[in-house]
Amino acid sequence: MDKITLFRGFPVTNDYVWSPFVVKLEARLRHAGVAYALAVGSPRTAPRGKIPYVSLPTGTGDDGGATIGDSTLIIRALTTTGDGNDGEGVLPDLNARLTPAQRAQDLALRALLEEKLYFYNGRERWVENYAAMREGVLAAVPWPLRGLVGWMARGATVRTLHGQGTGRLEGEEVDGFRGEIWEGLEALLGEVRTG
Repeated sequence: MDKITLFRGFPVTNDYVWSPFVVKLEARLRHAGVAYALAVGSPRTAPRGKIPYVSLPTGTGDDGGATIGDSTLIIRALTTTGDGNDGEGVLPDLNARLTPAQRAQDLALRALLEEKLYFYNGRERWVENYAAMREGVLAAVPWPLRGLVGWMARGATVRTLHGQGTGRLEGEEVDGFRGEIWEGLEALLGEVRTG
C-alpha cells in the first residue's frame, strides 16, 4: 500500500508537535508499523476544519483516495479499511477483545482526556502561558505575522474555552480538576500494574 499522508499543521519534521490529537494518531501509526508521510496542512483545508487529517492512498478499501479529519474518525477508518493483503484494517483494533463494559470504560477515559483535560491544558497553554505557546506553535511564522496570528489564535481559543465552560473557571479550580484527573488515572494504572 502507498503511504498515508498525515497533515499535522506544523513544519514537516520528526519533532514533537503541540497537538495531543496529532500525537495520538502518530503513536497509533508508529506502534502499528504503518508507513506514512508528513505534510503541513491547515485547518482551512482540513475536511472538518481541524488538525490532524489524513489523505488515504487510492485503492485502500472503501475509503481509497479519501481525505479524513478528526483523529478518532481517522483511527476508526484505519481499523476497518483493509490493506488489500489480509482483509484486516491498516491499524489493529485495540478494543476488539474488550467486553462491552470495558469498551464503555475506554470510551469514558477517552472522553475524560479529550473533552476535559484537553481544555484544561489548552487554558494553561493559551491563557496562562500565551507567549511560550505562540513562540512554540508559530515558530515557523515570521515575527510580525506571528504576533497577529498568535493574537487571533489566542482569541479563538479563549472564546472556545468560555463556550465550553473551562474559560469561566478560576485558575485554582482548573488546577484542582486537572489534579483529580491525574490522580484518577494514576489509581487506574496502579490497579492494572498490581492486578
